[in-house]
Formats: sequence, C-alpha cells, structure tokens
Amino acid sequence: MPCVETKEQKRERFKSNDDGEMVVIPAKAIYTNDPLVDRKLHVAAYCRVSTPDEAQTSSFEIQRNYYEKYIRDQGNWIYAGIYADEGISGTNRKKRDQFNLMINDCVEGKIDLIITKSVSRFSRNVVDCLSVVRQLGNLTPRVGVFFQTENINTFKKDNETFLTILAAFSQEESRAKSESMLWSYERRYNNQNFMTPTDSLLGYDKVDGQMVIEPEGAKTVRLIYAMYLAGYKISYIARVLESLKRPTGKNNYTWRYASVRGILLNE
Repeated sequence: MPCVETKEQKRERFKSNDDGEMVVIPAKAIYTNDPLVDRKLHVAAYCRVSTPDEAQTSSFEIQRNYYEKYIRDQGNWIYAGIYADEGISGTNRKKRDQFNLMINDCVEGKIDLIITKSVSRFSRNVVDCLSVVRQLGNLTPRVGVFFQTENINTFKKDNETFLTILAAFSQEESRAKSESMLWSYERRYNNQNFMTPTDSLLGYDKVDGQMVIEPEGAKTVRLIYAMYLAGYKISYIARVLESLKRPTGKNNYTWRYASVRGILLNE
C-alpha cells in the first residue's frame, strides 16, 4: 500500500541551513494501514480456488505468481510467503490446511499483514471470517487483512461492519450455488443423465450419457463381491485378482487392499 506524507512531515523535510540553502531530509514511511509506523511489514498472501479443473488451476498459478511479485516489489514490505489452497471450498476452514498454517504463523509473529483477493476467497462463512479477523486483530502486535476487491483493511476498525455485510452476502451466495447444483443433479438423475465419471469405473461404460454394464469388468466386480460374501479377506481377494491377471479400472494389473475396498464401498 502506498505511503502517505503528512503536511507536518513535508514542512520538516524542507529546512534551510545556516547558509540559507535548502536541505532535504528523507521522508519516513507512513503506512496507510496506520498502526505499524517506522518498521517494515511482513506481508503474506492467501489465495484459493474451489475446483481443481484446468481453468481454475491456471487461475491458481496466476494468483500465486502475481502476489509473490506484488509483495516483493514493495520497498517497505518483507515477503512472508504465499499460502494457497487448491480445490477446497471456502465454507469450512477445517480442510484448508494452508489457511490454518497461515493463521498459526500469524500467531507466532511471522506475519503482520495478509493480502487476499476478496472476502469470498478468504472465507464464505460469516462466523469463520469474523472470528479469524478478530483473532488476528487481538494479537500483539496486531495482524491485519487487506481485501483488495472490496478495499477493506481490517487495521481500520470502522471497516468491520462493512466486512460483516460482505461476508454474509458471500455465505448466502455459496448456499444458493449449492442448492442450485443439488437441484441440477436431481434433474439429471431423474432424466437418467448420469454424471458419474466412468473412465476408471470398473464394470461400467457411458454410452450416449447413459451408464451401461461393461461385461469383462463386471465379471471382476461380481467375483470381488462373491469372495467377500464368502468370507475372504480383502487382502486375499487382491492377491487372487493379481494371480488371475484381472485388469483394474485403470487397466493395469496391480491390485491393492484400497482398490478392492473402494469397489466394495462404492454405492
């Protein structure tokens, strides 16, 4: 963020010496986020994409590259890293490992300021968003969060009301999208238009949008269930399949405990 020079400082910088010559005294850095005067900020960035598809992955890399360059280009900032969760929803922070690591690093004093693209990238849960912001604000020294899109800096306390409103909108948007997707899935299944990927699904193919049994793979699936119902252990079933050279869904001949168990648990 840009530095701001007060009128008093500007007058102080331009003084005359005993010979009447103008002497320019270098300006001190005053941060627009206010509290950390006369020391550099350790700045980190947080970015997230909610789906792991190719387009989102590209966006993910663009974000990481942008923030690293952006932070390093600021003369009064010290680069404190990029924290990034890929293919993770923002409605719950439990599975966002990088987000939680970032908060822990803030607690340990490694970060003074977090930059993130928007409120929705930071969190789509109102309670999580506000509790984290308040937790960071109560640390000594305080840690701020700057939301670029909304131009909200949590170092400024009067921004909390605005942040609460935006976080609520973000959460509601996420809920509406979820309901819309569930409705779409229900309509597809009612129309027998299955979305289940069959590229590596043993025993099934997809023809004209319909799931159809693939005879050779189906033999393997039936054998797995028959042996399991007969009381054989999963590890033994895997060894039998390898000895019979039955191909897996990925068309290789290596069967592991997890592979067989996954088929038995696949509804």
